[in-house]
Amino acid sequence: MADATTLSPAATRSWAGLCTATPDRDPLVGAVADGCHVATGWHGHGLMRAPAVGDHVASTVLGTASPLPEQFGTQAEPTRFDGDEAFAPLGDPTKNW
Repeated sequence: MADATTLSPAATRSWAGLCTATPDRDPLVGAVADGCHVATGWHGHGLMRAPAVGDHVASTVLGTASPLPEQFGTQAEPTRFDGDEAFAPLGDPTKNW
C-alpha cells in the first residue's frame, strides 16, 4: 500500500505537449503571412476536427472553394486579435489545493 501512495521520481517514460487556446475559444485558421498558414488554438480538440480543417486549409492554399461553411473562415480568422489579450484558458488549476 505504501508504494501506491508514494510518488517516485524515477520515470521511465514521459510525454508533454502544448494545448493552444484563444480568448474566444475559436481556433486560428488561415494565412498569417504570405505563404504561411496556421491551424491552431483548438483547446485540445484539434484531432477530431483535423480532416475537415485540413480540407479547408488545402482549399485556401490552392485558391479553391472551401468545403466548410463560409462563416468558418471569418470566425477562425487568425489575425482577429491584437496580441495583448489576457485570459485564463484553464482557469486556476490550483484553486482547490
